[in-house]
Amino acid sequence: MKSALRLVTYMILVSLLGRPLHAQWVKTNGPYGGPIVNCFATVGTKLFAGVSDDGVYLSTDSGVSWKRVSSNLPSIHIYALANDDGTLLAATSKGLFSTVNDGASWYPAGEDQRLDTLICYVASIDSIVFAAPYGNGIFRSSDHGNTWTHVDSVYSYAQVSSFASSGGFILSASDGGGIIRSFDNGVTWEPADSGLLNKFVSSLNVSGAYMFAATMGGIFVSTDHGGSWTESDSGMTIKVVSSMVTVLLLTMESRGSRRIPDSYRPGPSVSGYTRLEFSAGPYL
Repeated sequence: MKSALRLVTYMILVSLLGRPLHAQWVKTNGPYGGPIVNCFATVGTKLFAGVSDDGVYLSTDSGVSWKRVSSNLPSIHIYALANDDGTLLAATSKGLFSTVNDGASWYPAGEDQRLDTLICYVASIDSIVFAAPYGNGIFRSSDHGNTWTHVDSVYSYAQVSSFASSGGFILSASDGGGIIRSFDNGVTWEPADSGLLNKFVSSLNVSGAYMFAATMGGIFVSTDHGGSWTESDSGMTIKVVSSMVTVLLLTMESRGSRRIPDSYRPGPSVSGYTRLEFSAGPYL
C-alpha cells in the first residue's frame, strides 16, 4: 500500500525542459474531504479528484471549486482514477467502479470477482483498460471493463504504481518490482529495468523521446522505451521521489517526518535540477 507518509503533490501544467517557470500558484477551494488527494482525471472539461479518505470530487471550473460525487460509491478510499473513452473508473479499497454520469451513480466495472478487492491502480491506454489488484499482478480489458484477463503475475508481490506508453510499448512500474513492458497492447509482458538501480518506482512519465522513472533512489531516464535506464538526478540532494509530472516538478518524500515536500524543476539539461520552494495547500 502507499506509504502513509506520502504528501500531496502540487503541480502546474506547463512545458518541459529548460523553460522558465513564470506562472503563479493560486489556492483552490478544496477538495478538503481527506488528508491526501491521491489522483486526478479529466473527462472532457471536467476535473475529478480522488481523495484518500473521502471518495471522489468533481470540479467544473478548472479546480476553483469542488463538490463530492461519490455518495453511493462503496468505498471512500480512492487510489487511482482513469478516463476510459468518457467513462470514469475509480480504483478503490473495495474494487473497481465506473460512472457515466459524473459520479451521480457508480457501478462495479464488470463481474470478475478477482477485482472485488483493493485495486492499487487503473489506467486506460488506447481504449485498453488495465487494473492492478493488490498483490495479484495486472488485469486487462478490451471491452471497457466488462470482461477481464489476468495477463501478468510478475507483480504478485509488489504494488503497481504507474502505467505509460512509449514507442508502441506499454510500460508498468511497481513499488518493489521494477518496470515491465508489453509490445502487444498488454497481452504479454517482459522485464524492462536494465540499469534501473532502484526497483521501487513511484511514477513513469514520457516527454518526446525521453521516458522518466521516479524511484525511491532518484530519477532514471530511458531513450529506448524502457529497454535501458540511466540515472539522471544531478543536483538533487534528496532522491526519494514520490511523484513526477513530465519532470517539471518533483515531490520529494522524507520518511520519518511530516514536512513540506521539496520540489524541483529541471535546469538547462535533463540531468540538472533546480530547487523551488512552495507553501502548503491545494494549488493550481
